[in-house]
Amino acid sequence: MLEMSSNIAIIGGGIAGIITALEFHDSGVDRIVVIEHEDSLGGMLKYLQRRRIKDETGEVSARDYLSQKLNALSESSVIVLKETTVVNVERDNRVVAISPRGVVKIKSQKVILATGARFMTREELIIPGYRPAGIFTAFTALSLLNEYRDNIGKVAIIQGTHDITLEAAIKFLEKGGEIKAILENEKDVRTCDKNLVEILAEKGVKIITNAKIIWISGDKRVNNVIYLKDNEKEQVACDTVIIGTSLVPRYELPLKLGVKFDFEKKKFHINGIGRTNLDSVYLCGHLAYPSSSFEEVIKMGKVLVKHILTE
Repeated sequence: MLEMSSNIAIIGGGIAGIITALEFHDSGVDRIVVIEHEDSLGGMLKYLQRRRIKDETGEVSARDYLSQKLNALSESSVIVLKETTVVNVERDNRVVAISPRGVVKIKSQKVILATGARFMTREELIIPGYRPAGIFTAFTALSLLNEYRDNIGKVAIIQGTHDITLEAAIKFLEKGGEIKAILENEKDVRTCDKNLVEILAEKGVKIITNAKIIWISGDKRVNNVIYLKDNEKEQVACDTVIIGTSLVPRYELPLKLGVKFDFEKKKFHINGIGRTNLDSVYLCGHLAYPSSSFEEVIKMGKVLVKHILTE
C-alpha cells in the first residue's frame, strides 16, 4: 500500500484537473497530486482534432493546447498518478484509490473533484423504440473511431451539435460513412467552434435545428429512425445512431461522498465558485458546470484556485 500526504488532491486528469493543478503550482502551492483513472491525461479534449481553443494568449488547436499544458505539468513538481481509480474520500479528506501498484491512500488538505461529464444516454433522453445494436453516445463513438481502423457503421443519423458530437461526425465521414442528417433539438447549434460546422457543410452534411429523434427501429441492428421537425415526422434509413446532446456530470463519486445534488436539474449544489457542502471539498470543470464550453472550464478552473487561496 502506498501512503502519502498532499496539500491539494485533484481527482480527474481532464483539462479542468490539469489547469487547476498548474494554477496551484504557479501560485506557489506544493505537494499537489492529480489522480486519473485512464492511462493518459486530457479527458475529452484529447479526442478533439479540429476544435480550436481560445484563451488569453490567443487561439490554438485543442491538440496543441493540451500538449502545451501537459508539457508544463511534466516540468512541474505536480505528482500524477495514472491508471488510478478513486473509490472513496474519507471524512478526514483521505483519498482512497486502487491502482496496478495496489491501494493508494492520500491524506490531503483540500480535495478537488474534476471527474467531468458524460452524454446522456438514449434511455435517459427517453427516446422510444427498439433496442438494437448501432446506438452510441458521441463520446463512445469518437473513442472507437479514433482507436480502431474500421468505421462503426455505414449510414448514420446524429442527434446533437456538441463539439465532441461534430468531431465524431467528421471522423465517421472520413472513414467512408454517410450521414443523412445531424439533428439539434434547440434553435441554434451548441458548438462554440463554427469551424466544425463549416467543415461539415463543405462535406454536404446538413444540420437541422428544432428537430429530434422520436423513434428507433431495428432488429439486430438499427435500420431506421423517425425524427420530428416542426410537428412533421420523417423516417430515415440508417444503421447507426450517434447521440451527443446534453452533458450530465459524472456524479457517482460526489454522491457517494455526500455532495448535494439536484436530480431534477441534474447539477450539484455549489456555494460560490465550486465549494460544496463538504468541508474542503470542491468541484470544478464539467462536473460542476456540464454545459460549459472548454474555454469556460479553463477560465473557471483558474478562478476556483484564486478563490481557494483567498479563503
